[in-house]
Amino acid sequence: MVTAFGADEDSDFNVYQVAGGLNRRGFHFASCQFPPCVHLAVTLRHADVIDEIITALEESVQEAIDEPEPEGMKSGVAIYGEADVQQSEQNAESLLKWMGNTLDLPPDGYYEKQAAKAAAKAAAEVVTVDGASGHSRRSRL
Repeated sequence: MVTAFGADEDSDFNVYQVAGGLNRRGFHFASCQFPPCVHLAVTLRHADVIDEIITALEESVQEAIDEPEPEGMKSGVAIYGEADVQQSEQNAESLLKWMGNTLDLPPDGYYEKQAAKAAAKAAAEVVTVDGASGHSRRSRL
């Protein structure tokens, strides 16, 4: 699911500053232009950190209200597809955190849980075959 937000055209609210605040908190929302907006493609990977994303969004919005920056000055406005991380803020730890929170990977243990469900389902099914007709019938235990 893709979610996006912006501000009224006549508003002084800087959505790019919110994106910068989210980025500093470890969540990368893409900055877009025409109209100014910020978006995130929400995937299964975000399920485990959705509360943290919401908290970071609330904090970033409040920060933009309390201490507004001139639009596009310090918040790293980028053309879509470019990273909006200032060079001075980049380091291995922030990159790893961004990758963990942004890449479309399932949560830890997802595949193991799916395999366990499939095994339990297979173990709970009995297949009987009618010898005369060759028809099979599945039933659950």
